[in-house]
Amino acid sequence: MPGDPPEPAVVLVAEDAMIPRLALARGVEQEGHRVLLATDGREALEVLARERVDMVLLDLVMPALDGFAVLRAMRADPELADIPVLVISATEATDEVARAIEMGAIDCLPKPFEPALLRVRMRTALEQTRLRRLEQDYLRQELALRQQERLAVLGRLSAGLGHELNNPAAAALSTARSCDARSTTPTRCCRSCSLAPTASASSTLSRRCSTSRRRRPTWHGTR
Repeated sequence: MPGDPPEPAVVLVAEDAMIPRLALARGVEQEGHRVLLATDGREALEVLARERVDMVLLDLVMPALDGFAVLRAMRADPELADIPVLVISATEATDEVARAIEMGAIDCLPKPFEPALLRVRMRTALEQTRLRRLEQDYLRQELALRQQERLAVLGRLSAGLGHELNNPAAAALSTARSCDARSTTPTRCCRSCSLAPTASASSTLSRRCSTSRRRRPTWHGTR
Protein backbone atom coordinates (compact mmCIF):
# COMPACT_ATOMS: atom_id res chain seq x y z
CA MET A 1 0.00 0.00 0.00
CA PRO A 2 1.21 3.57 -0.67
CA GLY A 3 2.92 5.05 2.37
CA ASP A 4 3.67 1.67 3.93
CA PRO A 5 7.32 1.01 4.82
CA PRO A 6 9.14 -1.17 2.28
CA GLU A 7 9.57 -4.82 3.07
CA PRO A 8 13.08 -5.79 4.24
CA ALA A 9 15.26 -6.89 1.34
CA VAL A 10 18.77 -8.18 0.74
CA VAL A 11 20.99 -5.68 -1.08
CA LEU A 12 24.47 -6.44 -2.38
CA VAL A 13 26.91 -3.51 -2.40
CA ALA A 14 29.82 -4.19 -4.77
CA GLU A 15 32.33 -1.37 -4.38
CA ASP A 16 36.12 -1.56 -4.16
CA ALA A 17 36.63 1.80 -2.41
CA MET A 18 36.06 1.54 1.34
CA ILE A 19 34.48 4.94 2.04
CA PRO A 20 31.82 4.75 -0.72
CA ARG A 21 31.18 1.11 0.20
CA LEU A 22 30.51 1.99 3.84
CA ALA A 23 28.37 4.99 2.87
CA LEU A 24 26.23 2.84 0.57
CA ALA A 25 25.90 0.15 3.23
CA ARG A 26 24.77 2.70 5.78
CA GLY A 27 22.18 4.11 3.39
CA VAL A 28 20.79 0.61 2.75
CA GLU A 29 20.66 -0.24 6.46
CA GLN A 30 18.83 2.99 7.23
CA GLU A 31 16.05 1.73 4.98
CA GLY A 32 15.80 -1.41 7.10
CA HIS A 33 17.40 -3.77 4.59
CA ARG A 34 20.13 -6.38 5.00
CA VAL A 35 23.48 -5.55 3.39
CA LEU A 36 25.97 -7.90 1.73
CA LEU A 37 29.39 -6.50 0.78
CA ALA A 38 31.81 -7.30 -2.06
CA THR A 39 35.09 -5.56 -2.87
CA ASP A 40 35.34 -6.59 -6.53
CA GLY A 41 33.39 -8.17 -9.35
CA ARG A 42 34.53 -11.73 -8.70
CA GLU A 43 33.51 -11.55 -5.05
CA ALA A 44 30.17 -10.06 -6.10
CA LEU A 45 29.43 -13.05 -8.35
CA GLU A 46 30.39 -15.43 -5.55
CA VAL A 47 27.92 -13.73 -3.20
CA LEU A 48 25.20 -13.87 -5.87
CA ALA A 49 25.83 -17.58 -6.33
CA ARG A 50 25.21 -18.45 -2.66
CA GLU A 51 22.75 -15.78 -1.49
CA ARG A 52 19.30 -14.72 -2.61
CA VAL A 53 19.74 -11.05 -3.44
CA ASP A 54 16.95 -8.60 -4.17
CA MET A 55 19.07 -5.76 -5.56
CA VAL A 56 22.68 -4.92 -6.45
CA LEU A 57 24.47 -1.59 -6.06
CA LEU A 58 27.34 -2.06 -8.48
CA ASP A 59 30.43 0.02 -9.06
CA LEU A 60 31.51 0.03 -12.70
CA VAL A 61 35.25 0.41 -12.09
CA MET A 62 36.62 -2.42 -9.92
CA PRO A 63 39.65 -4.73 -9.94
CA ALA A 64 39.58 -8.37 -11.05
CA LEU A 65 36.17 -8.06 -12.73
CA ASP A 66 34.63 -4.68 -13.43
CA GLY A 67 30.96 -3.83 -13.27
CA PHE A 68 30.40 -4.55 -16.97
CA ALA A 69 31.67 -8.12 -16.57
CA VAL A 70 29.35 -8.60 -13.59
CA LEU A 71 26.39 -7.29 -15.61
CA ARG A 72 27.25 -9.63 -18.47
CA ALA A 73 27.48 -12.65 -16.17
CA MET A 74 24.20 -11.79 -14.43
CA ARG A 75 22.26 -11.42 -17.65
CA ALA A 76 23.61 -14.75 -18.89
CA ASP A 77 22.34 -16.54 -15.76
CA PRO A 78 18.53 -17.10 -15.66
CA GLU A 79 18.63 -17.09 -11.85
CA LEU A 80 20.24 -13.64 -11.75
CA ALA A 81 18.91 -11.97 -14.87
CA ASP A 82 15.89 -10.38 -13.14
CA ILE A 83 17.77 -8.85 -10.21
CA PRO A 84 17.74 -5.04 -10.53
CA VAL A 85 21.17 -3.45 -10.69
CA LEU A 86 21.83 0.20 -9.86
CA VAL A 87 25.29 1.10 -11.08
CA ILE A 88 27.45 3.48 -9.06
CA SER A 89 30.02 5.39 -11.05
CA ALA A 90 32.27 8.41 -10.68
CA THR A 91 32.75 8.61 -14.43
CA GLU A 92 30.95 11.35 -16.29
CA ALA A 93 31.16 9.56 -19.64
CA THR A 94 27.60 9.17 -20.81
CA ASP A 95 28.55 6.40 -23.22
CA GLU A 96 29.74 4.25 -20.28
CA VAL A 97 26.50 4.85 -18.42
CA ALA A 98 24.46 4.11 -21.56
CA ARG A 99 26.42 0.91 -22.09
CA ALA A 100 25.67 -0.23 -18.54
CA ILE A 101 21.95 0.46 -19.00
CA GLU A 102 21.95 -1.41 -22.32
CA MET A 103 23.47 -4.36 -20.48
CA GLY A 104 20.61 -4.44 -17.99
CA ALA A 105 21.25 -1.82 -15.32
CA ILE A 106 18.09 0.03 -14.28
CA ASP A 107 19.83 3.38 -13.67
CA CYS A 108 23.08 5.05 -12.70
CA LEU A 109 23.86 6.79 -9.43
CA PRO A 110 26.81 9.19 -9.57
CA LYS A 111 29.53 9.31 -6.93
CA PRO A 112 29.44 11.00 -4.51
CA PHE A 113 25.77 10.10 -4.29
CA GLU A 114 22.88 11.85 -2.60
CA PRO A 115 21.27 9.70 0.13
CA ALA A 116 17.78 10.89 -0.81
CA LEU A 117 18.34 9.89 -4.46
CA LEU A 118 19.67 6.48 -3.39
CA ARG A 119 16.63 5.97 -1.17
CA VAL A 120 14.11 6.81 -3.89
CA ARG A 121 15.74 4.69 -6.59
CA MET A 122 16.25 1.80 -4.24
CA ARG A 123 12.60 1.81 -3.14
CA THR A 124 11.38 1.93 -6.74
CA ALA A 125 13.64 -0.94 -7.81
CA LEU A 126 12.72 -3.13 -4.82
CA GLU A 127 9.00 -2.55 -5.34
CA GLN A 128 9.34 -3.59 -8.98
CA THR A 129 11.22 -6.71 -7.88
CA ARG A 130 8.52 -7.56 -5.34
CA LEU A 131 5.76 -7.21 -7.92
CA ARG A 132 7.69 -9.28 -10.45
CA ARG A 133 8.17 -12.10 -7.95
CA LEU A 134 4.50 -12.02 -6.99
CA GLU A 135 3.62 -12.36 -10.66
CA GLN A 136 6.04 -15.25 -11.08
CA ASP A 137 4.63 -17.01 -8.01
CA TYR A 138 1.11 -16.55 -9.33
CA LEU A 139 2.06 -17.97 -12.73
CA ARG A 140 3.73 -20.98 -11.10
CA GLN A 141 0.65 -21.66 -8.96
CA GLU A 142 -1.62 -21.27 -11.99
CA LEU A 143 0.52 -23.68 -13.98
CA ALA A 144 0.49 -26.22 -11.14
CA LEU A 145 -3.31 -25.91 -10.82
CA ARG A 146 -3.84 -26.46 -14.53
CA GLN A 147 -1.53 -29.47 -14.44
CA GLN A 148 -3.57 -30.96 -11.58
CA GLU A 149 -6.80 -30.35 -13.50
CA ARG A 150 -5.40 -32.06 -16.59
CA LEU A 151 -4.31 -35.06 -14.52
CA ALA A 152 -7.77 -35.28 -12.93
CA VAL A 153 -9.44 -35.23 -16.37
CA LEU A 154 -7.09 -37.93 -17.62
CA GLY A 155 -7.87 -40.01 -14.54
CA ARG A 156 -11.62 -39.78 -15.16
CA LEU A 157 -11.18 -40.65 -18.84
CA SER A 158 -9.01 -43.64 -17.96
CA ALA A 159 -11.57 -44.88 -15.43
CA GLY A 160 -14.40 -44.56 -17.96
CA LEU A 161 -12.41 -46.34 -20.64
CA GLY A 162 -11.56 -49.15 -18.25
CA HIS A 163 -15.24 -49.53 -17.38
CA GLU A 164 -16.20 -49.73 -21.06
CA LEU A 165 -13.51 -52.29 -21.72
CA ASN A 166 -14.43 -54.39 -18.69
CA ASN A 167 -18.16 -54.68 -19.56
CA PRO A 168 -17.73 -56.61 -22.85
CA ALA A 169 -15.20 -58.86 -21.17
CA ALA A 170 -17.60 -59.65 -18.34
CA ALA A 171 -20.43 -60.33 -20.79
CA ALA A 172 -18.26 -62.66 -22.85
CA LEU A 173 -17.16 -64.52 -19.72
CA SER A 174 -20.76 -64.94 -18.57
CA THR A 175 -21.81 -66.26 -22.00
CA ALA A 176 -18.96 -68.74 -22.04
CA ARG A 177 -19.92 -70.05 -18.59
CA SER A 178 -23.56 -70.45 -19.64
CA CYS A 179 -22.53 -72.44 -22.71
CA ASP A 180 -20.37 -74.70 -20.58
CA ALA A 181 -23.23 -75.26 -18.16
CA ARG A 182 -25.69 -76.18 -20.93
CA SER A 183 -23.25 -78.58 -22.56
CA THR A 184 -22.79 -80.52 -19.31
CA THR A 185 -26.45 -80.56 -18.19
CA PRO A 186 -28.27 -83.84 -19.17
CA THR A 187 -31.67 -83.61 -20.85
CA ARG A 188 -34.53 -86.12 -21.13
CA CYS A 189 -34.82 -87.87 -24.44
CA CYS A 190 -38.63 -87.57 -24.40
CA ARG A 191 -41.52 -86.43 -22.24
CA SER A 192 -42.42 -89.99 -21.28
CA CYS A 193 -39.02 -90.60 -19.71
CA SER A 194 -38.92 -90.27 -15.98
CA LEU A 195 -35.14 -90.44 -15.88
CA ALA A 196 -32.61 -87.85 -16.81
CA PRO A 197 -29.88 -89.99 -18.33
CA THR A 198 -26.24 -89.24 -18.24
CA ALA A 199 -24.35 -88.49 -21.40
CA SER A 200 -22.93 -92.06 -21.56
CA ALA A 201 -26.35 -93.72 -21.30
CA SER A 202 -28.32 -91.27 -23.38
CA SER A 203 -28.16 -93.29 -26.61
CA THR A 204 -29.34 -96.54 -24.90
CA LEU A 205 -32.21 -94.84 -23.15
CA SER A 206 -33.16 -93.08 -26.34
CA ARG A 207 -33.51 -96.45 -28.13
CA ARG A 208 -35.59 -97.86 -25.28
CA CYS A 209 -37.90 -94.88 -25.39
CA SER A 210 -38.28 -95.22 -29.13
CA THR A 211 -39.28 -98.90 -28.69
CA SER A 212 -41.81 -98.04 -26.03
CA ARG A 213 -43.36 -95.37 -28.23
CA ARG A 214 -43.87 -97.89 -31.07
CA ARG A 215 -45.77 -100.28 -28.80
CA ARG A 216 -49.51 -99.73 -28.70
CA PRO A 217 -51.75 -101.00 -25.89
CA THR A 218 -54.11 -103.90 -26.88
CA TRP A 219 -57.63 -103.94 -25.47
CA HIS A 220 -59.41 -107.31 -25.10
CA GLY A 221 -63.16 -107.52 -25.22
CA THR A 222 -65.34 -109.33 -22.67
CA ARG A 223 -66.13 -112.88 -23.40
